Amino acid sequence: MYEIICRLSEDAKVLDLGCGEGGTAIFLAEAGFDVTAVDISRTDITKLQCPANREELHTAGRARQPREDPFSDTYDLIVLHGCLRLIAHQCWKSLFSQIQANTKMGGYNIVAVFTDGPPSADYPNEFAIRLLAEGELFRFYKGWRIIFQQSYMFDDQHRKGIKHRHAASRIVAEKQF
Repeated sequence: MYEIICRLSEDAKVLDLGCGEGGTAIFLAEAGFDVTAVDISRTDITKLQCPANREELHTAGRARQPREDPFSDTYDLIVLHGCLRLIAHQCWKSLFSQIQANTKMGGYNIVAVFTDGPPSADYPNEFAIRLLAEGELFRFYKGWRIIFQQSYMFDDQHRKGIKHRHAASRIVAEKQF
């Protein structure tokens, strides 16, 4: 992400889609960007909007269903990290169409998703509606300039101490058509 934010203008507009409690949004706002943070969790947006996080930061947090509410602006950077598993599979194509249509020419998408590759296929996740197939993320970015793409596995540990591994994919792409 550092390489990409160095390429953005000082007045760049950023959308953090599925922002959770806002770690990425706060980081980008601290870098001086105009950040819109969106999540379906009103609780997470409330945490993001607390005074300690809002002081001198250019962030606008909104709680909404991203698959149901069309984007209202265009962005220099759109970030989607880890939340696609919470959206029904039939909505993915439409969501990626919206993300890409609302990325400015020369703008970037940074996307990281869980995939169904091993060991994720064997790990029960009651929160996942569906995981992307291995390599599926990359097909959404045909025609874009691919700066980086990777399929990988990582170790994770939840609050209750459950250790496990996830399969994932990530891509950094620039809109050039």
